[in-house]
Amino acid sequence: MRNYLTIICICCLSAANCFAQIEAVSKARHDLRLGFTVPGKVLKRHVHPGDVVKKGDIIIELEDREGLAQIEIWRFRAQSTVEVDQAKASLELAQTEEAKTRELVAKNAAVPFELKKAELTTAVQKLAVEKARREQDEAKRQLQITEARHESYTLRAPMDGVIEQILVDIGEVVENLQPMVELVVTNPLRVDVPVALEDTTSLKVGDQAWVQMRLANELDKPIVGKIVHLASVADSASNTRLVRVEFANDAHHPAGGQVVVSFTDPEKKASN
Repeated sequence: MRNYLTIICICCLSAANCFAQIEAVSKARHDLRLGFTVPGKVLKRHVHPGDVVKKGDIIIELEDREGLAQIEIWRFRAQSTVEVDQAKASLELAQTEEAKTRELVAKNAAVPFELKKAELTTAVQKLAVEKARREQDEAKRQLQITEARHESYTLRAPMDGVIEQILVDIGEVVENLQPMVELVVTNPLRVDVPVALEDTTSLKVGDQAWVQMRLANELDKPIVGKIVHLASVADSASNTRLVRVEFANDAHHPAGGQVVVSFTDPEKKASN
């Protein structure tokens, strides 16, 4: 639904001193509905509405008993050196027997066939060591894959913000992509301002803008913000162009409040 905005023009003695204050409504910089990419049953809720979270904080966990069991199996295989140690010992034994057979052949106490057999045994045991090492490396990679799959059962905050609401309860079975948490970022706040098209020709991204919160029908002290976006397409019906402004919200005002935006300092103009 389009917001109806009021433009208040304040004219001074010269055209250069004429500026506009535009009434608008603030909104959160981000308002996200978060969900899982897998279905499952809610196991834990780590946050409550109103909690401040940091990027990476755990919000909700789904039950994944099978995944945890597979992680334990692959972790055991990845950390175990039994197969490698056994293959190394067999290789050492084969090399010892080969060396002994070589001495016997040199003394004509054994036939060349026995030496060839010993050499082949050594070669086979070298391959066994390589196979054991490769299987351990594969177990490590499989552990990483299983852990990554299990991570999809944990919902983490994608950025710093505030938990606005939680839409699921513990024990509830949820579908993939079902919205479960609303996360909002209200510092900074942003406001989309429809500015008369001819007045936007001198504006550019990074320029300052002044935002005043309307509290109890009075305007608060101006907060200096900046232009972060200028629409590439104007609204032909109103001959306006959307200008997006972001401003600090250190006072933690809720999004959705009425504000007045100026592109020249209102306090300096008022003093003139």
